[in-house]
Amino acid sequence: WQIDNIQLEAFGAGGPPPVIELPGQAENPDPANGSVDIDIDNLLSWSAAPLADSYDVYFGTSNTFEGVSAVNQSGNSFAPGTLLNNATYYWRVDGINVEGTTPGTPWSFTTEPPPGCG
Repeated sequence: WQIDNIQLEAFGAGGPPPVIELPGQAENPDPANGSVDIDIDNLLSWSAAPLADSYDVYFGTSNTFEGVSAVNQSGNSFAPGTLLNNATYYWRVDGINVEGTTPGTPWSFTTEPPPGCG
């Protein structure tokens, strides 16, 4: 006896589940880290992090982000509103997806002095 030409089919199984990884880190901040004389009405942006579905942005005047709540963004920009002159601001962008969160590198910039003081 010989059995030939058998096929096995699994119904409802499309193969192994996809492997989902943590997102990468956001990069290329604008304004650049350590920048000075930044306009007080400025949009913050960054290069998209690989595999990120959204971002938590932390923004404030303390490099520890103590007391700062994250603002979730679906895109790769954040409008902090009108800032104070001659102030240093710190910001961090965490990449988020279903697998978890990848904390970003903290960045900083200093705004321009008041008009007539430069």
